[in-house]
Amino acid sequence: RSRLWIYEDVARVLTQNMATDAVECIMLDLSKSKDVYIDAEAFVRMTKLRLLRIGYYHSIELNAKEFQLKHHPRDECKQHVSGDVKYLSDDLRYLMWYGCPLKSLPANFHPKNLVDLDMRCSHIEQLWKETKPFKKLKFINLSHSHNLIATPDFTEATNVETLILEGCSSLLHVNSSISALKNLIFLCLRGCRELKSLPSSICLKSLKTLDLSGCSSLVKFPEISGIMEDLSEIYLNGTAIEEMPPSIERLQGL
Repeated sequence: RSRLWIYEDVARVLTQNMATDAVECIMLDLSKSKDVYIDAEAFVRMTKLRLLRIGYYHSIELNAKEFQLKHHPRDECKQHVSGDVKYLSDDLRYLMWYGCPLKSLPANFHPKNLVDLDMRCSHIEQLWKETKPFKKLKFINLSHSHNLIATPDFTEATNVETLILEGCSSLLHVNSSISALKNLIFLCLRGCRELKSLPSSICLKSLKTLDLSGCSSLVKFPEISGIMEDLSEIYLNGTAIEEMPPSIERLQGL
């Protein structure tokens, strides 16, 4: 079968390495089990996988705080992966993996068609280590990934519209390549309490909302290097910023 969503079927494929290249869609509801065992080799055979969804389906619409209170992966579900995940299908369009145990995406992962990347509460330390050609990627959610220390190079991911890094408590800095995200509309760094610096200057012409609230170590707001007409909301409560730069006058839609 090309689509697997019944828990017992998915568990059998992932734990016993019974996948074939016919599989295009896998959906695993973590609320069905306290422990999930995954054989890393299971992904190698799934060369046509387009949708991988591992999460709590009944909590998709919860906001981040409610999700943390009700469905925290580290409390409810322990994911065990045997071996290193060295392969994920380049045909992936949608990748959702709550509580993902990986430290980074596989080095040979080059999904040209990936649109949605949702890895909340993951163990990711660095999403990808080199420039990746994620031309169609529009949505990234790594909220409450407490091991994340830096954002990746966004140079080849210029179509990202939403970037959510809320509660990434180990995040130290934001890569200067974020200025390449000309289509970015929503940027959330709420609660990144170790974040000490942003790029020295930014100009994100499509940005509408910038949330830096709770970034208690952040002392300096970046220079605005060009006119930004669409940015209408900035949240700075709970930061250590004492003064805004004169270039704030370029935020004409604030």
